[in-house]
Amino acid sequence: ILKSWVHNYKDYIKCLIKLGVLETNDSYVLGIRSKGYRFCEKYRAVLIEIPVTNGNLIQKLDDWCERNDYSITAAKGKSKLPLIAHSQKQKQAGVPSHFLHIARWFKPSIIKIDVDGAIAFNNGEYQYKATDKNRWDKKPKYDGSHILKNPHTQYIAGQRNINKIQEGRFNLHADDNVYRLHSAITNCPKKLRQFITINGQPVTAVDLSNSQPTLLTILLNVSFWDNTGAFKSTEIPYLDIDSIFKDTNHRTTLIKCLKNLQDNESARDEVNRFREIVAFGRFYDNFRTLLKERLGLEYASNDEVKPMVFAVLFTDNRYMNDAKRVFKELFPFIYEVLAYIKKVEARNLPILLQRIESYIMYYKICPAIALNRPDLPLIPIHDSIATIKGNEDIIEAIMKRELQSCLGFEPHFKREDWSPDMTISKAA
Repeated sequence: ILKSWVHNYKDYIKCLIKLGVLETNDSYVLGIRSKGYRFCEKYRAVLIEIPVTNGNLIQKLDDWCERNDYSITAAKGKSKLPLIAHSQKQKQAGVPSHFLHIARWFKPSIIKIDVDGAIAFNNGEYQYKATDKNRWDKKPKYDGSHILKNPHTQYIAGQRNINKIQEGRFNLHADDNVYRLHSAITNCPKKLRQFITINGQPVTAVDLSNSQPTLLTILLNVSFWDNTGAFKSTEIPYLDIDSIFKDTNHRTTLIKCLKNLQDNESARDEVNRFREIVAFGRFYDNFRTLLKERLGLEYASNDEVKPMVFAVLFTDNRYMNDAKRVFKELFPFIYEVLAYIKKVEARNLPILLQRIESYIMYYKICPAIALNRPDLPLIPIHDSIATIKGNEDIIEAIMKRELQSCLGFEPHFKREDWSPDMTISKAA
């Protein structure tokens, strides 16, 4: 990529390293990871915007933008936004193509960001953290430890997202693994989303509480697997269960296992208890309390305990830590089902959950909103939907209805106002 812009780019990189401007880990893994480069500490400062005046570079930038057009029209012809075909029944009902009724709102005239406010906040956050390593954000790990996030890396990423949203380069695309919809907004740090408006109006997001544990209840329902219930695995066109399990007997055995659990009173009580916890949106709270009571582990917030829950759900069966032991003790039958789903590969479970999430969001919830309120802009962010403040009741009602039809119970939701005042007060 660099060579297409500067043919002898390596000479510049070597020179910058020699002069102490850049540093490198000088390490790469073929086909997996490139060498890493970053500014030396002396040069980790806030960015200054300098207009491009070089005619050749401007032309190259214009050509690049034309080749990488992520508009709705370009998406159809260039496959920048993979579209999922809808059924004949949905065509007759007048439901627009999946994603297109979402993509039409991703325009710079509709979605805007307070550039000055966002840049000032991003600069302030970086300067605040840069002076004291104790202020660096922590990324919790499965084993209860954490790694520190480099504030300059966060600052650069934030600035890049501000610029993308400002210029309308939303980079809207669906991945071909779990079929989630990604954009500059899904990649934007939460604190910077507070500066985004829709049609010049403030935004509120409606979020499914403890989404992964909530969606997990679908996989505990035998009727989902044997396709006898209201919500069937065959309903999801890209679920591709056989290829995930790599063995049709594996799926058959899982169905038998779930049927056996249904006939076991203790197992039924356990699953009902699990459903009740997630239905009240209290799973992370409860698990956090358990970790404190049984292991003496203190977590300041649910954000810190989430990686421990993900360790339970998504790590290899051979990996065992304290959080897994607590979960296994509390939900032994559910743990057995999870272990069986992950028997071939640990990634089976997150793939299944996220594909189910994508299907419910883009095949059910978003089309239902578009049919009910075609005039209402919406920004999906995986398990949440943001819209113009004042319309959150209709969004939550539709999300609740569609999710209830899949889960068999009414889930819990949270709301979050995108407000710069909230961001500044939290930062303070």
